[in-house]
Amino acid sequence: MLVKMSPSNIRRILYDLIETIERAKVYVEHVASGIFVPGMKEFEDINEITMNVNAPINVLSLPGLTNCNKLKEIGVRRFGFGNALSDEVMAFIEKRAAELLSFMDTSCLYEC
Repeated sequence: MLVKMSPSNIRRILYDLIETIERAKVYVEHVASGIFVPGMKEFEDINEITMNVNAPINVLSLPGLTNCNKLKEIGVRRFGFGNALSDEVMAFIEKRAAELLSFMDTSCLYEC
């Protein structure tokens, strides 16, 4: 699917990236030990930040942004996954608890 972006949207995205880089540089000048850029998903944008900011860059795992090795290649030094793992664990526990209550049988606890 092709998405046509208007010139104003392209300018806004470029402006947001430039503003992010400039703001990060100011934080680093004022002794920030690293920069966290949540919500950034595009590898090209993240790479641009890592190339222009002299501090470790931390990004947040999001759908489509999950490969630690690729992120390391473009200069990301810190990678967080927020509550994604705990959400998965809780969903698994809730599913198993529902099975226990529904079937009144604990065999689901021992099956792979």
